[in-house]
Amino acid sequence: GKCETYAGQACRSLLDGRSIYVDPFLTQSQMEQEIKTALQHIMNNDFVSEQCKRYAFPAFCSFVFAPCNLRIDDISGKKKAKPVKLCREDCELMKYDVCRNEFLNSAVDPFLEKIFQSANCTDLPRTTSRGADCTKVGLPASSNKAHTCYNDTGTAYRGVDRFTQTGKVCQAWPTSMVAEYPELAGGHNFCRNPGNEMSQPWCYTDQRHSTMQLCDIEKCSTPSKGSDMLMILIPSIAIPFIIGCIAVAFCICRRKKRGDSPEHKPSQDAQGKLMKMSQLTLKLPQLGAMSVHLLGDMGDGQFGKVYKAKILPNPHYNTNSAAAVKTLRDNALPSQVDEFNREIEIYTDLQNENVACLKATVVQPNLRCMVFEYTDGVDLHEYLVLHSPQADFAKPPSSASSHASSTIEHTDFIRMAIQVANGMEYLTRNNFIHRDLSARNVLVCGNLDLKICNLGVIRDSYLSCYYRNPQGGQMLPIRWMAPESIHSWQFSDKSAVWSFGVLLWEMFSFGLQPYCGYSNHEVLDMISRRQLLTCPDQCPAKVYSLMHECWCGQPNQRPSFK
Repeated sequence: GKCETYAGQACRSLLDGRSIYVDPFLTQSQMEQEIKTALQHIMNNDFVSEQCKRYAFPAFCSFVFAPCNLRIDDISGKKKAKPVKLCREDCELMKYDVCRNEFLNSAVDPFLEKIFQSANCTDLPRTTSRGADCTKVGLPASSNKAHTCYNDTGTAYRGVDRFTQTGKVCQAWPTSMVAEYPELAGGHNFCRNPGNEMSQPWCYTDQRHSTMQLCDIEKCSTPSKGSDMLMILIPSIAIPFIIGCIAVAFCICRRKKRGDSPEHKPSQDAQGKLMKMSQLTLKLPQLGAMSVHLLGDMGDGQFGKVYKAKILPNPHYNTNSAAAVKTLRDNALPSQVDEFNREIEIYTDLQNENVACLKATVVQPNLRCMVFEYTDGVDLHEYLVLHSPQADFAKPPSSASSHASSTIEHTDFIRMAIQVANGMEYLTRNNFIHRDLSARNVLVCGNLDLKICNLGVIRDSYLSCYYRNPQGGQMLPIRWMAPESIHSWQFSDKSAVWSFGVLLWEMFSFGLQPYCGYSNHEVLDMISRRQLLTCPDQCPAKVYSLMHECWCGQPNQRPSFK
């Protein structure tokens, strides 16, 4: 895709002179014709209300012509285009609130029905507690961070709390409920009390949306009648007192010497960052540094070292399995600490049986880290090699040779693929894009249970799977990357589907490296010329056909993880 200055007429009053994102498989004139026909039908339709028409214009223009930003590509060093899509919240509010009658009765107008069906909101950026990097069209937000408590039964609560009284993370509300309760729009997982079904805000805690739990939110205190008079008297007394204090403080400050050296002033920045991190992790078990026994260095991550670790007995979080620990280096910059905090907040929300989840944190001056699920066994690539028909002629890649046994049956392959797809569907639904999906980043746990991990670390044994531009830059798993990710730095659920197809190829090839025997530069050229991986031996035709669907050149024609 690329950024172009909008040159059409349909959205001129909104986008004139602005930069928009143009899909690599479309032209601006094609997009213009598509939206022009839709807007004309809506604006000239007596069935459509004035309120719906008012917001339909900016919503459809932003949906088709997303504003475009440029970012630096790590491979080429050139600027690449990135669309700022319409917010999912605004899209769903249009469908289920502002244009509710038009949407629910669109069957009376086939063309209007087609317009609504083409506007798929679930692929747009969802609402999170940090907001969303997306385009708003002026509709009232379905969340308000100022709501820190609830009144009555909490039907009007619009805060961003997302944890239950038992400490579980809320699941995103199902789309089927948004049609009836617009406050659930945006794909968020914030506590709500839709339909006044319970005594206070609640949420679902399972993916099937069958388990309801009350949220850990305090009820707002109701002031008594006597306190009303105090609220009037206190300011009248306090304000003159505060003004006097400010005047005295100002005089004292004026007497201080101007030449005071900055290094003699106590800095609160480090303490502030540490306190913020502690507040972010209140909903997760917080361990002491002595509870984490570091076993081995796995490599350097974005924020510091990543270790394999053992969690020693403690009253907060016990596990018999190994753990992976992502640490924050001691000399981290404030911006890195902020990013580390944001990552904690993101991973706190991600809890799924097929994802290696964040389970605890350590927030102490001598150790600041995230504790993730890990395995005492092997990763999927190692497991596949150990179970290869040629395993007897190769040295096991790890000490876990006890895992080697008979070759894997096709039914086992299918079960493993379903688990990976389930984990990826969950991550996609929660607006998390995995940029390095491969067999090496899938953990094999007991009973052949698989968990997708995303530690952001490259182990020495897998250095050959990555490519670094000669001019420097990020290490990239190009053999698993979709063409749009390589050439335009576009990552999405569809680029992850491409990687899933390569992972399927790895499985049925028993851990062979994709494009084995070719250099990274040759692989780049092969992907550009669309030379796809050949069918592995004994791979069912239907499975290879699925791989081909995952490798479709047009991202929107690839299958989804659902």
